[in-house]
Amino acid sequence: MNKISYEIEQDDLCESPRECDNLGEMHCWHHRYELGDVQHYEDTGKEFYYELGGLERDSTWSVKEYEIHRNAALKRADHDYIILPLYLYDHSGITMNTTGFSGECDSGQVGYIIASIEEIKKRFKWKVLTKTRRAAIIVRLKDEVDEYDMYLRGDVWFYTIRDENGETLESCGGFFGRDICEREAKMALRHHINKI
Repeated sequence: MNKISYEIEQDDLCESPRECDNLGEMHCWHHRYELGDVQHYEDTGKEFYYELGGLERDSTWSVKEYEIHRNAALKRADHDYIILPLYLYDHSGITMNTTGFSGECDSGQVGYIIASIEEIKKRFKWKVLTKTRRAAIIVRLKDEVDEYDMYLRGDVWFYTIRDENGETLESCGGFFGRDICEREAKMALRHHINKI
């Protein structure tokens, strides 16, 4: 009987999911990593707040003035965008989410993922962004962050189907999550077994 098998390996050649057509745009700042779609080079995010809120640049703000201006910028921007914060945990690798991490050490906010309400309406041909639609967009933005997090953690996989001589019959990669890759590999394996 012909023996066909599959193996699963980490996909180190997969491009960032941020290269795809995404609904949100990730604006990030970090002193060691280039993250997301748009890199701001101040760790405080001040550049982002200036741009999004249309604030006048002033490098002499006190901490309290900075907080006031930051909050005002986010409040103004909330009218035109759906905005979720991005947090990074950096310890023996990096991981990202929109809710933050319990340990203060080695973690903190590194940006926002934003989606223009005007662009959302155009894309989905909506006249009104209802609460239900807004909630669906938030879920979609969180899914984009989850997928990017898998990429950052190296949770991207490919499978190879081989015959009894070790010859490659099929290979496919770019699967986010090992379980998804394994499921696809098993389906491909069944296909090749049924062809025998």
